[in-house]
Amino acid sequence: MVLALHEGMRGRWLGLLMVAGLCSCSTPEVREGVVYDARFATGVMDVYLPAGGGAMRPGVMLIHGGAWRGGDRGHFEAAARRLAESGYVAATIDYRLVPAVFPAEVQDCLCALAFLRAHAADYGLDPARVAVMGYSAGSHLASLVGVAAERDELAPDCAAGRTGPPAAVIAGSGAYDLRTRRHRWVEDFMGGTPEQLPEAYALASPLTHVRPGLPPVLLIQGEDDWIAAPEQAAQMRAALQGAGVFTRLLTLDGGGHLLNAGADNGQWFGEMVTESPEAWAVVIDFLDRSIGSQALR
Repeated sequence: MVLALHEGMRGRWLGLLMVAGLCSCSTPEVREGVVYDARFATGVMDVYLPAGGGAMRPGVMLIHGGAWRGGDRGHFEAAARRLAESGYVAATIDYRLVPAVFPAEVQDCLCALAFLRAHAADYGLDPARVAVMGYSAGSHLASLVGVAAERDELAPDCAAGRTGPPAAVIAGSGAYDLRTRRHRWVEDFMGGTPEQLPEAYALASPLTHVRPGLPPVLLIQGEDDWIAAPEQAAQMRAALQGAGVFTRLLTLDGGGHLLNAGADNGQWFGEMVTESPEAWAVVIDFLDRSIGSQALR
């Protein structure tokens, strides 16, 4: 199923009303600078807790983008607050960046997920109901965590240890087959070219790991994104559905990579496609259907 939404005024107001209806709008508690891997300065996360406490809540771990070479957990602060307001425990993470090369970044993401699950009681979190969400490079990492968490070649060696796959994946404007993405950013992340490192490129490509039994996946893509090729999202969707994995692809007409309407109706520049009100309505619906939100029960 492909969901295609237009950016007309009717659609934007509908999206805003839907998101407003899903939000409790209570101020979440924020625990900043939680260390999930003391070996690295980047081994930290911020955890956003729904107001009013509670136990065994579903959660979402958010992975920022930045071409694997920049960005930080603050990029997903607004999203984490909205998720906490909707009843989800949310955690935004930092991870090692280039010049660290693959698989360091995905190992950090797996380490952070293992830490969250190991400390679930501290956050009122249900460790079996943790989704991962990422954008751009973070989308690549989130989807790789979703399809290849149990691969020995990606296993982290941090104190939190190994963990299984997340309960659901939300991937916004990502790269799913690095073997066909010829760009210096990809080569810096991989530490070489596809010709030099063919096995590593296959290992780093979520598309190569698709198989039955994977967690449900929501793909979000801007139709006019010239950085993250829309055809890769379509290929990933086709592969997942072919394997019998519950998959949805939300395509936003006119959406770019960093030039989109945001949840703030007056902002257009520097927004991720996942920040549109239409996308947020779909994200919350997908999370409710896949891991269940106490705020909607």
